Amino acid sequence: MIVLKRLKLRNFLSHGNSEIDFPLGVTVIVGPNGAGKTAIMDAVIHAFLGFEKDVKTRGESVDDLIRRGANEAEVSLTFEANNREYLVQWIRTKGGRVEASLRRSDLGYIARSAKQVRQEILKLLELDSKTLLNSIFIRQGEITNLVEVTPADRKKLIGRMIGIDAFEKAWENMREIINHVEGLK
Repeated sequence: MIVLKRLKLRNFLSHGNSEIDFPLGVTVIVGPNGAGKTAIMDAVIHAFLGFEKDVKTRGESVDDLIRRGANEAEVSLTFEANNREYLVQWIRTKGGRVEASLRRSDLGYIARSAKQVRQEILKLLELDSKTLLNSIFIRQGEITNLVEVTPADRKKLIGRMIGIDAFEKAWENMREIINHVEGLK
């Protein structure tokens, strides 16, 4: 299961310089239209998948994610996965230069290029980019994605969203152990 801890935004969409802490439990983001609520969720997606052309959150070009008047945008996310804390950081300049890094709190840097960071995160989270996009949140106007996927994919997606998949893995492992022990009798 993924636990978001802190999101830092610099010149990302409507955010000049913002820090958002995610306490344990349910986090509710409220505010008037245009205040940047959806931008926070877009930033979480870009923190996990980077500023790549295939990561579309609003249909805009990647450079449109950079706040008007700024030359670069930065997204940093501290999160926990598999009981370990990570910090992922992406910087995108107008014109296309991308810097990326992924650090684990007890090891230091484990990836320092956009490609490596994206691969490590997808491997760490055991998701492909499409499933990750759909499991973070249901974006505005995309509730139909959850309705249109096959029942098996929907079950898998919802299971990952609420953490049931970890229990299913544990149950499978327990069943293997029981079968092995019974085979020794």
